[in-house]
Amino acid sequence: MRRALFAAIFPLPLLIAGCVSDDNAAPSGADSGPVAEDAGPTLDSTVESEASTPDAGPDATAADSAVPDAAVDATPLPVTLTVTNDEGPEQGVLVVFQDATGTVITTATTDATGRVTQQLAADSQVTAVLGTVVSPALVTIQGVQPGDALTAFDTAHLAFANTSVTIDALPDAAPPGTSGYQAYVGNCPQNGSGFTAPPTTFGGIAWPCVAAGKAPLLVASIGSTDGGSNQELGYTYEKGNALLADGGATPISPTVPWASAETTQTLSAQNVTSGSSGWLSFSEIAGGVALSNLMNFGGGSSADGGPLSETNGFVGHPGYAEAVQGEATVYEYVQSFQFDAIRSIAAHSGAPDGSTALPALDLSSVLPEITASSIDTTDAGTPSRPVVSWTSAASLATTDGIVSVTQWSVASPDAGPTTNGTWTIVSPPTATSVVPPSLPAGLGTWTINNTVPLVVAVEASFIAGYAQLRATFAALPPTQSLLSDNHSTVVPPLPVDGTLRLTAVTQAGD
Repeated sequence: MRRALFAAIFPLPLLIAGCVSDDNAAPSGADSGPVAEDAGPTLDSTVESEASTPDAGPDATAADSAVPDAAVDATPLPVTLTVTNDEGPEQGVLVVFQDATGTVITTATTDATGRVTQQLAADSQVTAVLGTVVSPALVTIQGVQPGDALTAFDTAHLAFANTSVTIDALPDAAPPGTSGYQAYVGNCPQNGSGFTAPPTTFGGIAWPCVAAGKAPLLVASIGSTDGGSNQELGYTYEKGNALLADGGATPISPTVPWASAETTQTLSAQNVTSGSSGWLSFSEIAGGVALSNLMNFGGGSSADGGPLSETNGFVGHPGYAEAVQGEATVYEYVQSFQFDAIRSIAAHSGAPDGSTALPALDLSSVLPEITASSIDTTDAGTPSRPVVSWTSAASLATTDGIVSVTQWSVASPDAGPTTNGTWTIVSPPTATSVVPPSLPAGLGTWTINNTVPLVVAVEASFIAGYAQLRATFAALPPTQSLLSDNHSTVVPPLPVDGTLRLTAVTQAGD
């Protein structure tokens, strides 16, 4: 069965899994980076020094032998933060450690493994100053507990911002009827790059189409057959391509023979509220990079006003993807507040050949709608530390956590141009508001813009509460689709099989 060539959807990107089972879990390995100089002795060194005290001879009492336990209780386990970007671990990131009130405790920078370690009290905060001078992006994780192994992903990293790909050759014997080709590196460039014959060069390659410095290339053969035009007749691909950073053109010439044995994978959204609008999205995931296809629906109603179902078949390319992901999303535009309320459910499967169908996506199980979000810089807050708050149709306390993103600007100390950026705050699911923590002097004069903040609550079958969300946040940052409200795939590639539910509010058309 031939399907018309699909249009790729440009989404955002989501985590490097590092799981802990509860708020007091130990860090994920003894090589978690050096302890800050003012952090005091480590747990192991404390125990060793107590145990080797000369007084602890054969006549030591039971009370004396209990001293090492007391030392263990008095020394909190260190907190480790690992920062990665589209190249891998990110060295030299400034990290600010704050207490529960947001007061600065100390600072440090990540090492060659992207890690930094500090002993902290319960309910502390950790802020990574990511991005660049031109486009800063702060990420704060709240409710941090001793022993946490935290992660953050630098979505503002620009190593591949100007990268392009050159296709010098294609396999011989293209499918009969071929009149041209369409090339994709994930969802880059948007809607693919069309060409009639190699060689060809195309740009627009950037995260999230790059993972750990590598990216997959898929080339589709386009032509006419069986009376239809602009059909996909076959495909070839090359995966794991190491890209050149800093604007270099990476040569990639696929060697996989042309294949025409496509699959059709059916995706279904059930219990769609009559009259609602949304979309179905199908993504093939290769090397952590998603290639997506979208089908919109909306405005339909049943005779009795009851729920509807939406179903669509999507083309799959056997051999190309290691996993597939389906997503059903509904949204509501609230004109009085100028925002979109978005709710999604996504399912990830490691059977990309279609042998195991993706489960039906039941929209009756979506999370409660977030009904509004706002910023208060007057009585309750200040321009540099405003109160970001939100409301929801029902409690979100049973979700895994909440992520808010505000826009901010920093005035140059030498009266230069204002630089724009974002501040992302990860908070417990019981929160209904957050306040950005304090920052050290010298980072600029922060002024949060008075726009509708993006607020996202998530709940995943593979995340066991807020402690694990803190540990895996690098894999699930807000996608560009949510940040820009462009009505496309909103859930990033999930790190494992399972489902994720998401509810969000964002400024309409931003």
